[in-house]
Amino acid sequence: MKNSKTGIFSLILLLAAAGNPLQAQSSAVKEGYSYPELLVVPKASQRLTTLANQESKSRFRTHFVLQAPAFFTLLAGASALSMKEAQSKEAAAIASGIGLGWIIGTMGLSAMPISPNKSIN
Repeated sequence: MKNSKTGIFSLILLLAAAGNPLQAQSSAVKEGYSYPELLVVPKASQRLTTLANQESKSRFRTHFVLQAPAFFTLLAGASALSMKEAQSKEAAAIASGIGLGWIIGTMGLSAMPISPNKSIN
């Protein structure tokens, strides 16, 4: 009998504590639902402009993750050109062409101007 009274008392205490968050929401209704997450500084458009300016300053480092393996592919192809077999010379020329193509392509992409002043709609 004693355990059931303690259990009922604990249940009533738990329900009373759980009811407080529901009462706290009523004050938010009175305030007209203020959304602080929408009051972000800087605005998204300002943030995009800032990031575009930063990107244009480091644009030649953007494609480095492609240029490093391309350089080593070009280097492997150039070193394979010294082999005497005709088949290996063809493979070396292909490897050199692929490496050089990636380097030229990424340098071309890096050289393209970026205009951060375009409106994003």
